[in-house]
Amino acid sequence: MPEDAIEAEVIGTEEFYPHTASPGEEVKLYRRLEDMYKPNAIAVLNQKDEPIGYLDPSIAEEILVKMKEGIKFRCVVTGKEEDDKILIRIFELGKPEIEPAYPGEEELEELLLEEEEDEEEELDVLNISAVPIVEIDTEDVPIPIEEIEGEEE
Repeated sequence: MPEDAIEAEVIGTEEFYPHTASPGEEVKLYRRLEDMYKPNAIAVLNQKDEPIGYLDPSIAEEILVKMKEGIKFRCVVTGKEEDDKILIRIFELGKPEIEPAYPGEEELEELLLEEEEDEEEELDVLNISAVPIVEIDTEDVPIPIEEIEGEEE
């Protein structure tokens, strides 16, 4: 058995009958929201995503800390259901490698330079000298009253 494998029990299986899992079947660890009143409760789901019980609390506390750190696990049933328990083996897989959601420093500089170039191109398109001058016909435009009163005849 690899040293990073943990032997554990799934308890409370009678509560979830007829849902169960067979020896050799992979099962999943799942923190159910409805179990939040039990701070260390981790449900165990079969391949059909049906709950089959809870991870033994003595192991759950240790596993929960690792789950919160983003560590993933692979779990395999090693024994058949007996006395309201199912034996499983838990393998720690580590953290998945995820690309950062934000750009790195070099990528950020490149993006800023591209943005500045785009802005310069937009300014060229909006060149004021290219805007046509529109002449207004002033023959029918009324003369303001101030100009009439200020004129001498």
